[in-house]
Amino acid sequence: MISTKDGEDEIDYKQRCKYLENQLEKFREQAAKVREVIGQKVRGTVLDVLCSVFCMLRLKLLNRIRTRLSYLIHCYCFHRSFRGFV
Repeated sequence: MISTKDGEDEIDYKQRCKYLENQLEKFREQAAKVREVIGQKVRGTVLDVLCSVFCMLRLKLLNRIRTRLSYLIHCYCFHRSFRGFV
């Protein structure tokens, strides 16, 4: 700041502009870091959800296969034992 003879302070606008540009650049860098961290967390969360869904679907499919195999084995054994009575 520069003092005038009336005692008023004048602002050095070039210096103030450089300071504000510097602050803006720091803010942009911080925002980029925050975006990166949030992106990593979101990707991790999405991956966790996809893995959970995949495991759940896999279990459902295995249970369905097990149920159908049990039914087929039961039908086969019943049919086979029924032939013995004829």
